Amino acid sequence: MKVKKLLASLLAATMLLGMMSFPAFAAAEPSLPMEDGIYIIANSEAYEMFCSDVANGVTYDGLTVKLTNDIITDKMVGDASRIASVLTGKVFKGIFDGGENTITFTYALDTNSNSQKGVGIFAGLDGAVVQNLNAAVTIEVKQSEYAVGGIAGYMVKGAEVRNCHVSGSITAVEDAGGIVGKGMANAKVMGSTNAAAVTTTDGKTGGIASAMYYTPQEPGAMLIDGCTNTGAITCTNGGYSAGIVGLSTAAWIKNSKNEGKVTVAGSSGGGIVGDSQYGTVIESCENAGMIENTNASGYGTGGIVGWIRYNTNSSYANIPADRCQIIDCVNRGEMISTGGKIGGVAGTVYDAVVMNGCENYGKITAGSMSGGVIGNYQESDATMPEILAIPGRVQVENCSNFAKTMNLTGGVVGAFIGHMPNYAEGKFHFVNTGSVAVTNQADSAILPTGGYYDQVVPEGIAQVVTEEDNLSDIISNAAPGSVISLAPGTYDGMIAIEKPITLKGLEGAAIAG
Repeated sequence: MKVKKLLASLLAATMLLGMMSFPAFAAAEPSLPMEDGIYIIANSEAYEMFCSDVANGVTYDGLTVKLTNDIITDKMVGDASRIASVLTGKVFKGIFDGGENTITFTYALDTNSNSQKGVGIFAGLDGAVVQNLNAAVTIEVKQSEYAVGGIAGYMVKGAEVRNCHVSGSITAVEDAGGIVGKGMANAKVMGSTNAAAVTTTDGKTGGIASAMYYTPQEPGAMLIDGCTNTGAITCTNGGYSAGIVGLSTAAWIKNSKNEGKVTVAGSSGGGIVGDSQYGTVIESCENAGMIENTNASGYGTGGIVGWIRYNTNSSYANIPADRCQIIDCVNRGEMISTGGKIGGVAGTVYDAVVMNGCENYGKITAGSMSGGVIGNYQESDATMPEILAIPGRVQVENCSNFAKTMNLTGGVVGAFIGHMPNYAEGKFHFVNTGSVAVTNQADSAILPTGGYYDQVVPEGIAQVVTEEDNLSDIISNAAPGSVISLAPGTYDGMIAIEKPITLKGLEGAAIAG
């Protein structure tokens, strides 16, 4: 009986609670003052209020915040950690308009047990937009596995940075960029500049981003467009470094320029991209900065890109090989390396590249495997037939070398390609008006392609020679069917032609003797 009464009482209480209404717990609201539907930051106190809001879970999702005055601060907006391409923690999700004002941001971190965190004015941007902001930063992070950027540590879910400009200095153990540490999941950086010196000990280093990676759904979904770097980019021990992006997987980098010196002691370095993986498109970009690689065993150093690689066994295999593109790019920066694998456009190419309309004007001073366009071209062997069978994976056309290519230590050097193995297949068409100088003539092949296999010269090469070149040697080394054009000048006529080639004289060219 007592049990029945107890059950009846509990049932009655439950019904009573169900009939009662309770006030819902209200979500945290922004603390900033509002004008015409926009939240305003007018002074340092309001900025600290904004930082406190985000720290307490106010994301400003769907809302706009505007800065109306310059701010000096050491407070970071939010706290972002990364799991794959997803951010956890307290992050900003709205629109932040800097109003062309400047945030002077100072941040230092000695050690911290938490890894995979973002550091910047914004720790992370989750689908957010930051625009029209100037940033004068002094950032020093001594903990590894942090993503460090002048504007943002991480960018995910289509986050965008537009018309932002960074100056000052950024120092990190690894993974640092002038604008963003790591851009993922369709992040975009547009119309922005970096003048800050960016220095790392290891990892990925870039004037705009240390890395743009994780596969986008369509071409151009992950984007850097119209950006310029003038800051010095330095990696003292390993990693990938470049004037624009240290590491790119399937991003689209276009209309961008590097003018800062890139110094790398790691795997690869480039004027625009250090390591290009699995379908990166580089279009209408220019490098004018010096590229120096102090690692004698690096994978590649290039005026535009250090290392291009494609692998059908990777998680990016759904991206077609012909998405590995370098189109209408120009290098004017000098390249120096204690090692080799240096090219005026690309240092090393593995398996796939579509290269068209690219030019090199930068002098190359390097070891073995240096070329005016490509330093080292390699292909997978018969153990990777699925790569060798891909149609159109190698297309190099209308590319020119106008610089003097020097090989300090002998070995393999070419006006176009330093090294190309005898099993390479592809479509190559070059124009050369530069010259090649080698310190150890006996060990080197001065050919349109140097190669360990001197007999392998791409068909259809169109080469322009000048009075400074030895016309007899060029004819001797030319492949049957080659087209050799003589620039204006007078050439020694004591030559022998014993193969089918085409010799053309441009206006003002003459053969004497």
